[in-house]
Amino acid sequence: MQRLSELMGKAIVTADTGEKLGTVADILLEDDGHRVAGVVVRSGWMGKERVLPYAGVQTLGRDAVVARSSRELMGSRECPDPPTTHGSMRESYPGSE
Repeated sequence: MQRLSELMGKAIVTADTGEKLGTVADILLEDDGHRVAGVVVRSGWMGKERVLPYAGVQTLGRDAVVARSSRELMGSRECPDPPTTHGSMRESYPGSE
């Protein structure tokens, strides 16, 4: 089991090519605050952020998050109804203190 805070800053790589997509910048939770909806991926020197829906995550590894493919990434504008971010849910998410 991993804490959400342990995922922050981990590399995100693809299973199909091994390409590094970026690093974990934040975790998105469903509105009920009990399920992960996606991972915010930060990349490049300008810190561009995209969303990796949780369905596109293959593994939350000890050293990296493995995405099924880079095709799973969405721009922030493509994400329907952006879920709540981990940072704003700290008080109500069990174990996130």
